[in-house]
Amino acid sequence: MTKKEKKKEEVFFVGVKEPIEIRRNILEASREMVLLLQLYEKFKAVREEKRHEMEKLRGLVREIAQLVSRLKKHLPKTSLRALPLGEIKRQVKEVEIREKVPVHFVAEKQEEKTLTEELTELEKLEAELASIEQKLNHLA
Repeated sequence: MTKKEKKKEEVFFVGVKEPIEIRRNILEASREMVLLLQLYEKFKAVREEKRHEMEKLRGLVREIAQLVSRLKKHLPKTSLRALPLGEIKRQVKEVEIREKVPVHFVAEKQEEKTLTEELTELEKLEAELASIEQKLNHLA
């Protein structure tokens, strides 16, 4: 017999203290690894779905851009420009406020605006404090 064959035949046994506890730890670690692998597979699926949705979105954006360019070709040339979105929202709010608030109250607010433009920061705070106190007095 050669040395290699002798080494193969020699079997070593090692005593393991608390084999049930070690087996439990190994099984728990294996279970955690399986759970992590499941989470990773879910993550990969979500990533693939996201990629697919992003591709769909890119296609839709390209299509919209093409449709807008076609629409612009068919519209007449003009020098008129649309109002900025913020200006439109402000005008809509003003109309809504005018419909809800009595006319005399709107006039008072406009007078307050002209006064506050001329006042310093300290005077503005004092006027605001007086206004709040006046409102509290009306409530009491």
